[in-house]
Order: sequence, then C-alpha cells, then structure tokens
Amino acid sequence: MAVDGSPESSCRRGSPCNSFDRAYRLARPGDTVQIAAGTYPEQLVGVDPGKLRPTGTVVFRPAPGATVVVDGDLTMQGSYAVFEGERRGDGSYSFRARRVQSGIGHSLATASTNVTFRNLKANTFSVTGTRSITFEGGDYGPSVACWPRGTTGAGPQGGEITPQMWCPIGSGFEETGNTSGTEPRIGPSGDVKGSWPLNVVLDGVTVHDQNSLDPFNLHSGGLFLVSGRDLRIENSLFYGNIVYDVFAQDFTTPDCCGMTYGPFTDVVIANNRFRAPVNAALQEGGNGWTSQVKNEFPEIQLDPRNGRTWENWRIERNSFENGILFDGRPTFRQVEVVRNIGGSSECYPGVPGFRWVENAMTSRCGSFAVPFGYALQDGALRRAGAAVRTVRSIFVSAASGTDAAAIARMLRRRERPVAYGGWTADSVRAIVRNRLYVGGLMGPPGSHPGLVFSRVWKRAQQAAR
Repeated sequence: MAVDGSPESSCRRGSPCNSFDRAYRLARPGDTVQIAAGTYPEQLVGVDPGKLRPTGTVVFRPAPGATVVVDGDLTMQGSYAVFEGERRGDGSYSFRARRVQSGIGHSLATASTNVTFRNLKANTFSVTGTRSITFEGGDYGPSVACWPRGTTGAGPQGGEITPQMWCPIGSGFEETGNTSGTEPRIGPSGDVKGSWPLNVVLDGVTVHDQNSLDPFNLHSGGLFLVSGRDLRIENSLFYGNIVYDVFAQDFTTPDCCGMTYGPFTDVVIANNRFRAPVNAALQEGGNGWTSQVKNEFPEIQLDPRNGRTWENWRIERNSFENGILFDGRPTFRQVEVVRNIGGSSECYPGVPGFRWVENAMTSRCGSFAVPFGYALQDGALRRAGAAVRTVRSIFVSAASGTDAAAIARMLRRRERPVAYGGWTADSVRAIVRNRLYVGGLMGPPGSHPGLVFSRVWKRAQQAAR
C-alpha cells in the first residue's frame, strides 16, 4: 500500500493500492500487507465473506522504518487480521490513528472476530459487539472531549458552552468537535440485537489522559465497560484519566439497544497499575488537554444498575492509589478481590458470592498491616531503609538456628529500628513466619520486592521447627 497508490490497483509489489479495505479483500489468508510511510485518510475495512473462517490471518504492517498515520478512524469490521506497529526506542510508534475501532457491521452472522491490534498509537479505541479481539501493547491517549470552535449556547444537559470548552488548536477537532466516542469503550451495538462483545483481551496497554473540557455535557473517563462476556485486562497501565480508570455500567435498554444486556460477566483484571483519576482539563491545574491534579475518586468503579448481580469477576494483584468502588448495594456470584495493593475497598464480610483475599488495602475487614521493613507508597510495597538490614539479619540468625528470644535480645542491645510493639520473641517469630518477605506475592510485578532470598526464608522455617 502507498498513499499515492491507485484505488483500483492489484495491491501487489509495483502496483500499490491506497485503501486498507481493498488490500484486505485482495490479500490471501496468510499474506502481509506492507504499508508505505505517509498519512492516510480515515480507513474502514469491511466484511469479506471469504475470510469468516480460520484459514489464515492477514497482517497489516508498516514498511521497515516507515511511520504510518491514519488521519481519522481506523475501523475493522472484517475478521482474521492483525494490525501491527512497533514501539521504537524513543517511545514513538510506527502505526498511528486517531481512533481504533473494532466494529460489528450489520449482522451477528458476519461479526468481526479474531482481530489483533498490536502496538498501535491512538487517542482512544472501541470494541462494539465483536469477538476474540485483542489489544496487545499500544498507547491510547490523550483524548479530550470538546466542542467545535465557535460553538455557543447551552449544552444538551444544560450549562453554557464557553470558549474554554472548544477543542484546542492542533487537536484535529477544531471544526468537527470531539463529542462522541471520546473514551475507550467495550460494549454491544445499539443496531444489532444480542451483540455482546465476547473474549476481549487488553494486554500491556496504556490508557491515559482521557479528559473533557465540558464534563457536564461531554462524558469522558478511562475505560467504559457497558456489557459483554469473557474480558481480560492485564499487565496494563492507567493514568491521568478523568473520573475513573475503569467504569462498568450497563446502561442498555430496549429503547436504546433493542434489549437490556446486563452487566459484564466473566472478567479478570490482573497485574495492572491504576493511578488516581484527575480533575477536568479546564479546572485549576489543567492545560486544555488534561490535568496533573489528582483527586480521590476510586480507579475502578462498578455500578450494577437495576440491582443486577456481578458474576464471575476476579480483581487480582493490581496496584491502586485510591482503590475500588462497588456502588449501591451490590450482589455477587463468584467475585474475588485478591492480593491487590494500595487504596481502599469495601470487603463485604459474610456477603454470599464475594471473597476478599490478602489485600494490602484499607477496608472494613481491617487495614493491612504493612510488614516491618516495608513502606506502602504509590500502590507498591517499598523497601524501608535501615529496617531492611534488620529484617535480613533476623532471617540470617534464624536460619543459623538462633532462637527467637535470643534474636530479640540481640536487637534490643543494638538499638536497631524497632518493630511494632518492640522486639520480643513473638515479634521476631511473626517476621520469620511471614512469607511476604520473599516478595512477589502482592500486586503486579515489581510492586512487592523481596527482602530475603527464598532459600534463606525456607532455612529459617526449617530451623524454627
């Protein structure tokens, strides 16, 4: 493909075409479409009836060293394809678009399936009623909801539209505005009944700086989960987003969407880093695009709507600054919150269907006692200076067979940093028995460093028997 290619060419070497859709239709399963450098207009890849079965995958990839920009939406309604860019050493991306969309088209029978977007850069993305869709790597943001320049009068929900709410110069939305589809979203299509998105994966994605210049009229936030099944969000980073990082709410009704779909089910959110939401871009601390001023809103917010049950959710080993909110009076079926770090959450003691397991979070089930030798900071357990050396000396002594009372006497004589309650045989035993000192048990990778080697911890357990 090339910007100056022909819309009617063969899309072969020496005869490039200029349309993603034409290249997809002419490509055989297993082919690679090499995209020459340049800026392409908005691209819609439609359904190809010959590519609805798993006979091979068409790969779209920039030519070596090329930077490809889609100046508009990149929408994929076809199946069995990969759009693959590269994140360079300087942090730039070789494949960029304004917005990446996985769209269903007009029928469940031909709904897009088995599509991967790998290492792309865009303002935002959406998944609408499609299946087996993967976002692997990539950077999504900033995106600011805003009005076309020159807009005046009252907004749809009220309030005056002021010049401060106009799209910034250089945003690409000066004339059109950025008033819909401004935040990442996964949900059904309002035009195709029964179009739950199924088996969606976000792995290693960064979602950041999703904001609004008119939050009252132009809703925005991090990732909005409407309804669907089988979702994995893992190894990803969320920061600088207005109101929330992840928000789940089924707003569907028969009037808007042909039916009420119900809340997302079968969801795993694991090994992610969530940073506190921020204020609106037009508030103090904002710069017209985003804001650096954090607020106290929970990073994950779940609104059940209509009293529906949260079913088969697992929120595991993530890091937070503010925490998790289950809004209203939720009910659960197989919901687990496991070994997360930072912030706070309700833990629902005794509520059927909910499990709260070893979280380093503030809750009604008791605040997490930060082990001696650590400090809880920015959603991670950090090594705490001189106390680390004390912990290591305790384990070395215990592993060599010194009993807890003798270790406590030694620590009192040396005036080492003092554990909670002072140095006693019981406080030494509590440290020696605590497997958290090996590290790697809480939060995402890197958020829980070990203070002692596993072999030393094991020798200390054997010696203490």
